Amino acid sequence: MRLALSKLCSIPDVFWESPESRIQGFFGCDEQYEQNKLQEHRSWFRFMIKQLKKPKCPTGHLDPRDFEWCRVMCFIRWLSSGQNNLLCMPLQRSARKHIWQAIEDSHGPNRLLNPFWMHLPILSLIVLLWDEAIWHLQPLVTRIERSESYIKGSNPVSALYKTPPDADLQELHEILRYALHHAESSQVAVNVLEGMRDHYQHLLSMMDENDSEQMRIY
Repeated sequence: MRLALSKLCSIPDVFWESPESRIQGFFGCDEQYEQNKLQEHRSWFRFMIKQLKKPKCPTGHLDPRDFEWCRVMCFIRWLSSGQNNLLCMPLQRSARKHIWQAIEDSHGPNRLLNPFWMHLPILSLIVLLWDEAIWHLQPLVTRIERSESYIKGSNPVSALYKTPPDADLQELHEILRYALHHAESSQVAVNVLEGMRDHYQHLLSMMDENDSEQMRIY
């Protein structure tokens, strides 16, 4: 299956290499020109987002097994003829539905002229996944803030005379790990997006004024 896809869509070997699976995010691309005209553009990239398996706040203590990494790995091939190939994996049914709906909703006569037009639906999914993952932190913190022991010891004056609140250090540790992983992987995601932006600007600089303007319109 892998060999067939690689041959059919001209997917580079680096997309499948196992060392890449340990990288939280990356972006790579190449292109082919004929008479200074862009004929083919290929790009491959990955985002990794740590999520809470249960969107609602769990009732028991947090455990490392309550979290999972969501990997979005994509390959896009664009041809000047208007043909496009998109390969994303692994994606849940809801994620696939979101991407296809975003593609169907995209409009504009010049969209097929832009090698990056199919990146936008995928990036909209990435933003949605990040938004959900970050907001999943809120109920975890709120549960601790609203706990009876926390409320009793939250007053600095009364805390001098009452028993300090019982701290669930293990749960606090897991919340901190979750937040730190978000901070690290979000910075990687920003670096990936900056790489896409810089290469897009490079493509514009390589095109003639007419083609560049059509890409900017979309």
